[in-house]
Amino acid sequence: MLFRSTALAQVQISEPLLGITKGVVSTSNAAGVFTPPTVAPAGVTFSQPGLPGAGFTGTITSGGLASQPINSNLSNVLGNDLAKFCIVVQNTGSGANGAFDVAIRDAFDATRMQIPANATGLNLKVTNGAGVTLAYTGDLFGTGITLVDPSASAGSLAPGKTTGGSVINTGANIAVITYDLQLLPTVAPLDVIPNTATLTKYASAEGGPSFLPASGLSDSATVTVQS
Repeated sequence: MLFRSTALAQVQISEPLLGITKGVVSTSNAAGVFTPPTVAPAGVTFSQPGLPGAGFTGTITSGGLASQPINSNLSNVLGNDLAKFCIVVQNTGSGANGAFDVAIRDAFDATRMQIPANATGLNLKVTNGAGVTLAYTGDLFGTGITLVDPSASAGSLAPGKTTGGSVINTGANIAVITYDLQLLPTVAPLDVIPNTATLTKYASAEGGPSFLPASGLSDSATVTVQS
């Protein structure tokens, strides 16, 4: 009798996998309270709102975010105070070419917050986790921004893992968007002011189909006025 055994080859498909978080990371009010109290991973410090220059120092990596996500809310602040917000879009996938057509939009309550009228204004910075500037097109608070892909074979966000599953901790797989807003002087005590960021699209190739539904992926941070 002849026996045959058939071996099945396991095919592993690698592709980008993006997520989004949002937090408040600094304020002009020294009495402001952050929840959770640690606003950034170890070795990372965010600048104060209203100051020019880089939005943060250090390197934001997947390992650091796994230990300490950037997702704090802010409370105990007053009208006219400044707050710096941070949006983090992280690619934890292993697609060798990274993530393409990455699009993000943001919304704030213009009845209770405004873009500061100081010298730095919105103070918008768009970088990767290592602090390298990422080119983009569009308007964050309008239809949103889209990160510019360096080439047809390299997406704006590098892979977050090797095809073998090892985490890559360079920060090149992470987009970090920081900006400043100011509370209006007319805010009421205990007002809770939401601020929502949405990842609206990403693909595995330039011009390819989006991995996301039409609603995208969203995360919010809140600012609560002092009682």
